[in-house]
Amino acid sequence: MNQFLGVLLTALAVLLAAVVSGVRLKPYMDAGETYTPPTFALYPALLAAAIAIPLGWALRKWRGKKEIDIGPITFSDRQPFIVLWCLLYVAIAILFFPYQGRSSWSPPPSPPGRHTPAAPAPVVDRSLPLSGQNVPGYVGKNIDGSEGDLL
Repeated sequence: MNQFLGVLLTALAVLLAAVVSGVRLKPYMDAGETYTPPTFALYPALLAAAIAIPLGWALRKWRGKKEIDIGPITFSDRQPFIVLWCLLYVAIAILFFPYQGRSSWSPPPSPPGRHTPAAPAPVVDRSLPLSGQNVPGYVGKNIDGSEGDLL
């Protein structure tokens, strides 16, 4: 029965983390965002892992066995890590990484007087003297700046 309670608590922790992620994702989906910022899931997940793994390892070393008993609940194998990670993820995501809407920043316009490139030069097919194959060339300025064909 104790191990069943551990499995049940683990399942509830995973479900809670999934629900919190879904609730946090909803504003991004409503706003039509294609990508979410790293603060949505990546940073909270990494922070939760950075805390949960050493804490779970220390708890195992302190108890001296692989199965951890907390009151009437027995966690076995990787369950303590999963429960700690899920609960830490929920706490960190809600407390430290709230929803960040799309910023209204837009890139500045190009400065006046700056030359914008013209349309690309037309492609002219040329045949090589010995191979008989057509090679594309561009009409425009030569490398030295003189007018004429590039080939």
